[in-house]
Amino acid sequence: MKYKPLSVNYFARRVLQWYYRAKRDLPWRNERDAYTVWVAEIILQQTRVEQGLPYFNRFIETFPDVFSLAKASEQSVLKIWEGLGYYSRARNMHKCAQIIVNNNHGSFPKRFEDLLQLPGIGKYTAAAIASFAYHEAVPAIDANVIRVLTRIFRIHEDPHKPKTQKLLFEKSLKLISKDNPDHYNQAMMELGALICKPKNPSCARCPVMDCCEAYASGDQQKYPYKKARGKIRKRYFNYVILKSGDKTYFQLRNGDDIWKGLYEFFLIESKAPIDISDILHKVPIELLEEPRVLYESKEYKHQLSHQEIRARFIEISSPGIQTKQWLKPFLFKKKMVKDLPKSVLLNKYLEERPI
Repeated sequence: MKYKPLSVNYFARRVLQWYYRAKRDLPWRNERDAYTVWVAEIILQQTRVEQGLPYFNRFIETFPDVFSLAKASEQSVLKIWEGLGYYSRARNMHKCAQIIVNNNHGSFPKRFEDLLQLPGIGKYTAAAIASFAYHEAVPAIDANVIRVLTRIFRIHEDPHKPKTQKLLFEKSLKLISKDNPDHYNQAMMELGALICKPKNPSCARCPVMDCCEAYASGDQQKYPYKKARGKIRKRYFNYVILKSGDKTYFQLRNGDDIWKGLYEFFLIESKAPIDISDILHKVPIELLEEPRVLYESKEYKHQLSHQEIRARFIEISSPGIQTKQWLKPFLFKKKMVKDLPKSVLLNKYLEERPI
């Protein structure tokens, strides 16, 4: 097919025509409620639709509106989020809901620029809410849309750099349908998800392949620019499971690290694998009284985006810890443990060996 220079009106019309014909039936599609749009877009960040859909349904069922989310405990929010990863998204949602309820009577701001002032809401999410719920003609640019645009315009620069992001936003402002900005944004995301895929894009079925510079050049697989992947950080987690009678010790993860706000067993992190005797020597004496090793697990490997966790679990019977008053808030019976928000790694271990 002969390449034709991009026409703004032609591009939007073709993309929308394709969308109305090919779009998937998703529960948040054509949704005008800002809260529902917000929940869907936050969940779908760095998450495939197939994975995110059950989380969306559970989240809306548990927290049907911003008021119920605002008054919930952080622990209950993290529990619903359990297994989805990037837990800062859930914590920011909780903070954001409280701000909206306390400062704005439960109503989301209606303008793109005002939405950007809320925690956890970046340009993409703000644009999605503003266009889907309030019909503002502002482009929502996610990873799918970036892929479409960098191929259409054959943009060589790194899309994560501010200069390139500004360029993509400016080009999108010219392309977006002023009459149907909500449908246009959905269409562009759908085009990237279903047709303009990262590998083996279905160019023959693309409604705008005739104005795609990358397709005309035959090098669409080169876009978008991919930064060389950094070195994977290896971490060794040695979990000591302290059991006393029918109770088990859990601690809350804090600090600026993975799994903040989730519960875990007593943890000793090392730079390399270490012997069980070395692990036990690092446990505070007040947590180890009359210790007896009950079980030592195999090594578990857990892959994150830029980290590889190698974990071992050592079960210890230490009957004396129940007598210490300061430890009582950290001791949980079996029926309480299931309600604690935990990492996928811990849940995998507990599935194989319940405490």
